[in-house]
Amino acid sequence: MALRALGSLALVCLVASCDGETRSDGSGGSAGSGGTAGSGGTAGSGGTAGSSGAGGSSGATCWHPAKNVWVTVTPHPGDAGIVSFDWSTTGKVTASAKNELTIDDCPANSACSANPRKLTLDAPLLDFVAPVGAFVSVHAVEHAGWNSSRTLAIRNVPTWNGQPNPVASHDRFHLLAADGELKHPDAPFEVTATLVPCPGGGSGKLYALSFAPPGKPSVTVPYGQIASVDLAGQKWQASVVRSYEANAADYPAPYAWWFQGVE
Repeated sequence: MALRALGSLALVCLVASCDGETRSDGSGGSAGSGGTAGSGGTAGSGGTAGSSGAGGSSGATCWHPAKNVWVTVTPHPGDAGIVSFDWSTTGKVTASAKNELTIDDCPANSACSANPRKLTLDAPLLDFVAPVGAFVSVHAVEHAGWNSSRTLAIRNVPTWNGQPNPVASHDRFHLLAADGELKHPDAPFEVTATLVPCPGGGSGKLYALSFAPPGKPSVTVPYGQIASVDLAGQKWQASVVRSYEANAADYPAPYAWWFQGVE
């Protein structure tokens, strides 16, 4: 949680100088950094501060709010004192609610003890509920640090430990998500980021994210919306969560997205 708070604060400071709102129109006293500084004097209106700030006189930026995809695994699967991890398991979904599920990787036909882990997801517009009783494989990767990244894959499996899946027998993805990474280790498609112009030549960098199976046409998913996508032999609800990079900012990496499988 400390990394999350620090990262969000860092990006806000880089974009808006930490002392006022960013204006989309660049007009009035708040065109520089907002508040009292924008109303006059040397720091706000006119001069260098007004024209070059993130919401400067041109009124054209690529800025959009910093949003993330977060994945929490409890108990934590990493080594003691190490935040980064690469964890995978197969098991039965024993409980699920919106954007959370519990999976037990001890098969009913074995002598092991119950070993539940809870996954909690946090992503804009995502409303995911896993099918209780289904057998699924889970692969979660977290790279900690200043510019952290994470990926998650939840996939239905037809059989587990010799037992048929009691809910669904087909092999399909329930969920794919990535934050800070373009290349997802489990996705059946590739992701491409294309730099697109800022409105009016404003500051920052804006990207369009496209998704395509190898050798197939790509599909561009718009930022901040839910799109219906038919890709890699499966139907999805998909959303691009982040595709913006502030000037001189290296946190967070400008890519975040999720794909939820639908019947």
